[in-house]
Amino acid sequence: MEHAEAATRNAVLQGGNSWAVYDDSLPEKGRGNVRWRTLIEQMLSRGGPRIYQKPAVMREGRVHHRELMCRIFDGAEEVISAEYMPMVLQFGLSEEYDRLQISRLIPLLKYWPEEIWRCR
Repeated sequence: MEHAEAATRNAVLQGGNSWAVYDDSLPEKGRGNVRWRTLIEQMLSRGGPRIYQKPAVMREGRVHHRELMCRIFDGAEEVISAEYMPMVLQFGLSEEYDRLQISRLIPLLKYWPEEIWRCR
């Protein structure tokens, strides 16, 4: 089961439409559970992950919507949500994470009111 969890994490990191062969002689790009939990709890205590926004621009130049991306900094590099969210779920911290994210994201709505309420 330990190898299955590592394989799942690595598959998420590689993205879609790829394949891999497991080789236990290669170092895993990962952290142990204690390091993950420490990193996630520190991120939550500091107010949550870093939030980046990317506008989705229509052909005519109008911004249709914005994509919000969350990252956490581990001291050396930024970690994408596809890598850390499975650990948030595993540690039972998803409710705290979601509550924190909603409280941080709602105030951002006032900056892009014309984009938020546009529906198609």
